[in-house]
Amino acid sequence: MKLLDVERGPYGGTRIDVSTLDVGTTFYVCNGAWNGEIVEENGVKKLSIEGDLRDLPSSYFLDISDIRTKDAPDSPAPLEVKILVSRLVNLFFNYEMEAFSELLSKVYRDYDPIDADQVAVTTNMYIQRTIRERAELSLASKEA
Repeated sequence: MKLLDVERGPYGGTRIDVSTLDVGTTFYVCNGAWNGEIVEENGVKKLSIEGDLRDLPSSYFLDISDIRTKDAPDSPAPLEVKILVSRLVNLFFNYEMEAFSELLSKVYRDYDPIDADQVAVTTNMYIQRTIRERAELSLASKEA
């Protein structure tokens, strides 16, 4: 069972509602041949098309490829796993523990156990890496 609305697009990418992507996610739009990014301006999610900011409709499906989430930029995992990991990491660092627990429980309830473990392990890896990086920055700033 899929947790996200993800399907193959007619232009060779993945058809997805980009309005559901997290801020910092970059991607390539197959049917328009442009690079996009979800950004935030004054607390509002926007779509950046090669640097040009546009309002992001509440539902906006595009055929995309080469998606890179802010929290998992080099992950070789499938698109749906990358998006779930990004959402889980963001929930964790925004101290939204109830939503984090609910989403992770839904993954384990609705996914094949191997896929659910991939989401959980990858999320854990990015959380640990981010904590380590923040600690190193904190120590470096205190030493300076």
